[in-house]
Amino acid sequence: NNLGRMYENGQGVAPDPTDAAKWYRTAAERGFGGAQNNLALLTAFGKGVTKDPVEAAKWFSLAAQHGDNNGADVRAGLLKEMTPAQIAEAEKRAKEFTAKP
Repeated sequence: NNLGRMYENGQGVAPDPTDAAKWYRTAAERGFGGAQNNLALLTAFGKGVTKDPVEAAKWFSLAAQHGDNNGADVRAGLLKEMTPAQIAEAEKRAKEFTAKP
C-alpha cells in the first residue's frame, strides 16, 4: 500500500498511476483494507486502470469489511449511478473474493 501511495503521489519516484494500481492491488488482494480503498478510488475514476464502477464497488465493499470507510462518500455516489444488476454483480464479486482460501 505504501509503495502504491508513493507512486500515486510521486513521493521519491516519478508519479505513475499504473504502478500505483499495481502495488495497491498486491496489498488489496492480501486483504489490506486501506489498499482496497485506494484501488477502489483509482478504479472508480479510471486512474492508472480502466474505469470500472462494478470493480470499484467491489473493492469499496471489501475495504469496508476490513474497517476502511474512507471512500464511503465516493462509494455512495458510485452506487447511485449504477444499475441494480451492476450492484448485484459487485456484491457477487466481493463475496467470491472473500470466499477465496
